[in-house]
Amino acid sequence: MKKIIFLGLSACCLWACGSPSVKTSPSSAEFVSVDTLIDMQISLLDSVKPVVNKEIFVDGQTEDQRIKDVDWGKELAIFRELDISKPGLQDNYSLTSPAPGVRLYTLKSGKNSVVQHLKIQFASGASQIARMEGVIAQNNYLYKSEKLLSLDFQTSDQNSVYLANYKIKTTKKILFGDEEIMQIHAKLIE
Repeated sequence: MKKIIFLGLSACCLWACGSPSVKTSPSSAEFVSVDTLIDMQISLLDSVKPVVNKEIFVDGQTEDQRIKDVDWGKELAIFRELDISKPGLQDNYSLTSPAPGVRLYTLKSGKNSVVQHLKIQFASGASQIARMEGVIAQNNYLYKSEKLLSLDFQTSDQNSVYLANYKIKTTKKILFGDEEIMQIHAKLIE
């Protein structure tokens, strides 16, 4: 009887240990508030006022823009859609760590949310975010859309994190219509 109990407890311990890089339900502390990050970036960028070089690709046409006065609240609003830190959304995602300093939140099978995955990469040996990318998808019988969003950050000499560049790619397809693709590649210049 003692052997059976010992084997049962051993099996439970081995099962509980599993893979240390996979968590089926991340804790609230393991989520990054994208809204808070965007708010901090807006405040910082409003004070620094960097120039933005943009490449815009729409329907095979390319346009270059150099923008000096940017409304950062509007410019970064689309990235708020990546925020999965709200309590009602957290249980919809599993957390894996495919590499050191990387968190990958993936929508669980059978769960419903527009954010399909969110990947956050931290600077090596630091807690500052170096890169954030995510996929937002919406599908129904008449309409299909996907947004690929990414933000790249740098750390300043004062150890603060600031936005260096960002990319937005949207794909839209309406039933019986052509697929529309739009891309924006933006680089911030001081």
